[in-house]
Amino acid sequence: MDRILITGISGQDGVFLTSKLFSLNNNIKIYGISRNINNPNFYKKIAKINKNFNLDNIQLINTNLSNYIEVSNLISDLKPTAIINLAGPSSVSESINNEQYYKVHLEDSFDNIANSVISLNLKTKIFQASSSEMFDNSEDRLNEQSALKPRNPYSNSKYKIHLKIEQLRKHSGLNISSGIMFNHESEFRSKQFLVMNIIQNALRIKRKEIENFKIGSIDYVRDWSFAGDIMDAVLQIIMQDNLEDFVLGSGEGTQVRHLLEYVFSFLNLNWKEHVEIDKTILRKNDPLSIISNPEKILNKLGWKAEMDIEKLLFRMIENIKSGQ
Repeated sequence: MDRILITGISGQDGVFLTSKLFSLNNNIKIYGISRNINNPNFYKKIAKINKNFNLDNIQLINTNLSNYIEVSNLISDLKPTAIINLAGPSSVSESINNEQYYKVHLEDSFDNIANSVISLNLKTKIFQASSSEMFDNSEDRLNEQSALKPRNPYSNSKYKIHLKIEQLRKHSGLNISSGIMFNHESEFRSKQFLVMNIIQNALRIKRKEIENFKIGSIDYVRDWSFAGDIMDAVLQIIMQDNLEDFVLGSGEGTQVRHLLEYVFSFLNLNWKEHVEIDKTILRKNDPLSIISNPEKILNKLGWKAEMDIEKLLFRMIENIKSGQ
């Protein structure tokens, strides 16, 4: 792999993926699609986790992924060895009132990437970031064969893309993988996601900026992993000769209550004195528990998530505190 195109490169996944690619080969050329190509925070984040990266080997590009001509021309010019598609909005809550926006920026963008590679007759490998939100949750631990039943516009778009991938692989010969990612976090996560929201609000309480905050449930169980571990999995997948689909998660469930207990205890606070439960903010049809079964990728590629939830929370808290 010598020319890698990463869409959504400035997000947490793109940052870790870029850093890890340079750890494998410092002479690799990375092209990153980002809405803000002059974003200094992107380079600062990479430098924070990998001080040896080669700045000259990263080129950020502002390309409209929903425009087929732009996408096709870019891929034609670059002829990338691999395309890792991490782009698109990822907030489930925001998708509920913006269904068309999510369709354009998820489905249409994917179609343009896949169709460009096919029409140009390239051998480019493609990794598509899929989501555990697609699952019906009819089983305790979810794998590649588990039932899919999207519950919101975000997961519906991811579901449609996931179905297309198998057809493209069979009928167009596309060398493509759908990586079904479960929740994964890092110090670069935004506050709109639950784990970071809890940490940020707990720190604000510690600084006496606020007294309390609300969450929808303390009983929900989710499979949270470290974003860096998940990007290790993506790299292992994309380096295979023939790509296939994999579930990417820790295989371990954590209750929201445990997140609160750990974070507040770390800051010498009692979460029960500051957290209000408001079930009205829960999303409709959200299951109580979503846990992965990543046995396929463990057996085939030897990958498993290394960082447990408490080490992840510690990393996030310490990084945020040091940056304040």
